[in-house]
Amino acid sequence: MAKPGAPRNHTRDEILDAAQAMLKEHGSENFSVRALAKNVGLSPMGLYTYFPSRESILAAVLERFSLPLGIAPVPGEYWDETVKRITGSLLEVVQAHPQTMRINYDLRNSWARAQYKSLYLIHRDQGMPDSSYAHLYCGVTSFLAGFFNGRMQSASLLEQLEAKKREADSWEQIVLSSFTDTAYTRGIEMLLQAVRKHSAPDPCEWRTPENPEEWTWTAPTETALQ
Repeated sequence: MAKPGAPRNHTRDEILDAAQAMLKEHGSENFSVRALAKNVGLSPMGLYTYFPSRESILAAVLERFSLPLGIAPVPGEYWDETVKRITGSLLEVVQAHPQTMRINYDLRNSWARAQYKSLYLIHRDQGMPDSSYAHLYCGVTSFLAGFFNGRMQSASLLEQLEAKKREADSWEQIVLSSFTDTAYTRGIEMLLQAVRKHSAPDPCEWRTPENPEEWTWTAPTETALQ
């Protein structure tokens, strides 16, 4: 039985709940172990018994965010459907948790690298040549970085327009229309077409083996993000 006045025991999930709420309110740039410890009623050293570092807390939060991503093989799925499925899930994750990409940058892109490594293994199992995957990887990483940065800028622009109670001019309308869900889907399709062109005359009929025993894929893990 705990002594009166002694700090109560916590669970990792309770600490992550608090960390997630703080990140949503203040952003990762203002997130600290000391502030989190105070929030949950622990000393900083007490918090370190649950997580060894600030980075490990951020990595665990990102691991939570990435659960809906679905970076796992689907038997018989063609490579282009894999790309559409996973990039579609990523868009949903970032919409639900806008701080995702900023936390990823704070972790020196380790979260994104873990996801891309897992995706690479799926495509390798599908039979995609490394030269084609390199083309896909370069295109997708560049597109996603630009798109999500642009979406943040367009959201900021929209807030400014609403605050000033004025209509967008022609340039601002272009900015606002360039980072919609429809534009995202169109951009991904253009990348797929570029991979097909790069890989010609290969018919690009790469698909996941039906038998899971033939897979070399492994899921990204929280430890890989730290």
